[in-house]
Amino acid sequence: MPASKAPFHVERRQLETYAQLLITVAKTHGLIGFDEAEVDTHIRRSLILLEIEEVGSATSVIDVGSGAGLPGIPIAIVSGGSKQIVLVEPRRRAVAFLEMVLRELDLECQVTPMTAQMFARSKMFHPADVVLARALAEPPVAVRICAPLARVGGAVVLTGSPLAAALDWGIDLDSYGLGEPRTSRLSGPHDITQHVHIIPKVT
Repeated sequence: MPASKAPFHVERRQLETYAQLLITVAKTHGLIGFDEAEVDTHIRRSLILLEIEEVGSATSVIDVGSGAGLPGIPIAIVSGGSKQIVLVEPRRRAVAFLEMVLRELDLECQVTPMTAQMFARSKMFHPADVVLARALAEPPVAVRICAPLARVGGAVVLTGSPLAAALDWGIDLDSYGLGEPRTSRLSGPHDITQHVHIIPKVT
């Protein structure tokens, strides 16, 4: 994993604060479906995405359907401002939570209160090096939503469950300007695993 850009004590404090906000606020507002015991696991699964070259080296990231901020917020914390991160989320309750998190943690991410399709047509939109989506939709649907947001030479990265396998995409990826996908299984401390589907944006 690339070295953190934030001082360790700052990074640790921010991650601990974010975990508490997930437990005390996001959970009570129905923004996460996992229990308190699983919060640390989900944060770690977000962070191991930085092991992927496309994510680790990216300077601009769009997190589609960000919800409670996974994976965008943990990545923003450890990147220490070295990545421009946009959190795209249409639900008002989730937007309010994300804005509160950014204030509490003093992060400079951008919260975009609209759908990915609306964002792609807005004046605020700039294609990103990497477009991330966690549990947004079935992969063929998620890739159709995310592809227009990635720059040529960038990538769409979809996270799957720990048991996810290689996919039969069932769509013409070339028609979305996408190349051949690859599936990787990432592993981290404490038996953390994460399957990801990485699809390059080629045209």
